[in-house]
Parts: sequence; structure tokens; C-alpha cells
Amino acid sequence: MGEVAYLNNGEVYSDILDYINGLETENTQIRYERSIRLFFEWKYGVEIEHLKPEHLELDYSDMKKFKNYMRKNKKYSFNTINNTMTILISLFKELAKLEGNKYNLQPDNLRVKQSKVLDEESTGDINDWQIVDEWIEYFVNKDQKNKAYLLDFARITGIRKTGLTDLKWKDVKRESGYWVLNHTLKGKQCKTAIRDDHYEKLLELKKNDDPESKVFSMTSKTAERAMDEIKEFFTIDSESNISFHSLRKLSGQTLYDQTRDLRLVQNHLNHSDVKTTMKYVQKKIDLENSPSLYIDKEIPNDELEGMDSEEWMKLFNELSRSAKYEILNKKKEMGL
Repeated sequence: MGEVAYLNNGEVYSDILDYINGLETENTQIRYERSIRLFFEWKYGVEIEHLKPEHLELDYSDMKKFKNYMRKNKKYSFNTINNTMTILISLFKELAKLEGNKYNLQPDNLRVKQSKVLDEESTGDINDWQIVDEWIEYFVNKDQKNKAYLLDFARITGIRKTGLTDLKWKDVKRESGYWVLNHTLKGKQCKTAIRDDHYEKLLELKKNDDPESKVFSMTSKTAERAMDEIKEFFTIDSESNISFHSLRKLSGQTLYDQTRDLRLVQNHLNHSDVKTTMKYVQKKIDLENSPSLYIDKEIPNDELEGMDSEEWMKLFNELSRSAKYEILNKKKEMGL
């Protein structure tokens, strides 16, 4: 009798494990198991290995309370909350298919409204411009240049995902000596200039002369799936909340690093309110570079006298990107 009871007690875990093991990749399995464990530990204070059929007697209020619990816990972003709730509904749907719904689950009655995600607040940061080079190379090696160049143009132009995936060849025009991408941002018409070599890259993607054809030949969902593929291949933790929008943030943060000009970043990202731009670069604004520390301080030019070219190059290589660009721009301006 005891053995039968043990088997019954392990039945729920066995079914959950079958569901998890049926997922495509190991990283996905780990992520799903983590979310499922979180829910049942919150609800019953038990590990999923010890779940019983009565633990699946759930209603809408249980799901609502769990979502509210996650919202109050500051370590969970809205993206993480939405993903966790989706995972749970997916699990319940699969369990409901077993043996004529042996757990008597009604998944559609357990679905709660997803939290509204504000991209600039919830999206994780990409802290290294060069790491995206590896992602681009990954798709180039797979002969998927449209995905590779989409990632590249996202970080260079700062244009939103839909702005790029909706871009048609008729939107790429020559204006005032520059190639210009005409795109929309929340209904607002925007223009972003690109270099000639960037335009040549786009031409590699052109399949025909139809001005109505898309430049990158993909949908917004395909673009996000491309990012999911990158996270999977490069084992990027899902808790980092890296998404396609992270490339837009990288573009803004990199420009701020180079210029320390908040208004320039605002114009680059086509933000109506500079407060939105502040959310993108606030982690880059540090006390060490506060103008009040040096605004009235004399510059000790004598400390630079006697430095040879090798010492100058060593110093230059240690400068911030913004300082390097300031020097190079001044050199060009002086004709040196």
C-alpha cells in the first residue's frame, strides 16, 4: 500500500518532468523548470518532486496573487513576470492533455492579463559593443546576412525593431548628399542618415527592384526570434532580459560614452522627452566624470611636456571613447 502511495505522490513530478524534457534545448528546460519551481514553492512551500494531484487544484485568484507577488518583488522585471506566467500556462495546457485531463485543469481560466512592458525600463543592457560583432559573425557564418545586418544596423542607427523590419526600399533615399532611412517611431516620421559603406551593405540584401519589398525581408517576430537564437547559442542568462531593444539602448549608451551630449543622444534615438533618454544612459552618468570636479581647475599642461609618441599612444589608448573622438575631431578640424 505504501508503495502505491509513493507512486501516486511522484506522478505529478513525473508528468512535469516529461513536459520539461520535451522542450527543445537544455537552456529552455532550465528556464522552464526554474519558473515552475518558483510558482509551487510560493504556493505550497514544496519542491515539485513532492507535488500531489491536489496541488494542481488551482484557480484564477492563485495566478493573480502569484503575479502580484512577483511584481512586488523588485528583482523581477515585467518581461520576467510575463514569461513566467506564459510558462505556467504552457505547462497546464500540456498536463490537461494527459489521460482525459486527469488533473481536471482549465488552463484558459487561469490566464491572467500580461503586464505592460516599457522597453526602456525592462530591457537588459549590452555592455560591450564588440560582443555584438560575435553575434553578427554567427549569422554571417550561417549565410543569414539579413539577420546579421539587422543587428548591426540596430546598434548603429538606434532604430527600433519595427522601424527596421518595416523598412522598404522606397524608404531608402539619397538626401543632401547622404543615404537616409525614412522610418516611423510611434506614428512619427523620422530620418536617419547612414554612411555610403553602410548603404553598400544593404545593397547586398536587395533581391529585386520592387520599391515595396522589405530591406531586411523579415517580420518583427522573426527579428526577436533571431535574438532568442543568439541568447541560446551564446548561453545568455534569461534573467539578463537581453532583447532586440537592448541594441537600441547600446546605440544610445555608446553615443553618450563618445560625446557626453544628452541632447545629441535624444535626437539620435528620436525621443520626444529627454527624460526617456535619461533612462537609457543613467547607468553611464557617474560621479567620477562630474563637471563640478574640474570646471574651475587649471589644466597642468606641463605634465604632458616631454612625452614621446609611444607614451602619447599609450595614454590615448587608455582614454574613454568620448575623449578619443574629441581628440580625433579636433585633429581633423586643425588639418593635422
